[in-house]
Amino acid sequence: MTRRRDLTGDAYRKRRALAIANSGGICCLCGEPMRLDLPGTHPLGPTAEHLIPVARGGHPTDPRNLSASHQRCNSARQDRLLSEMRMAERPSRTW
Repeated sequence: MTRRRDLTGDAYRKRRALAIANSGGICCLCGEPMRLDLPGTHPLGPTAEHLIPVARGGHPTDPRNLSASHQRCNSARQDRLLSEMRMAERPSRTW
C-alpha cells in the first residue's frame, strides 16, 4: 500500500517536475497545450499524471509511470485506467 509520504516526498516532487518538463507542454490525456506558467491547482495548469493510478497499483515515483496532464484532465480521469475510459468520457480537447 502506498503511503501518503510517497506522494509528497522529494523523490516524487523531482520526478513530477521532470515529467512536466519532458512533456513539451502537451497534456498526455487530451493532447492540448498546458499553461506551464500556471500552478498545478489551476484547471489548465500542469500536474503529474500516473499512467497506472497509484490506487490501482501504479508506483508513485517510477518515472515510467509519470506523465504530464492538465489538472482538469487528471481530475476527470480519477483512478481509471486509460483503457477503461470511453471516448465520450475523455476530457474535451476544447476548453
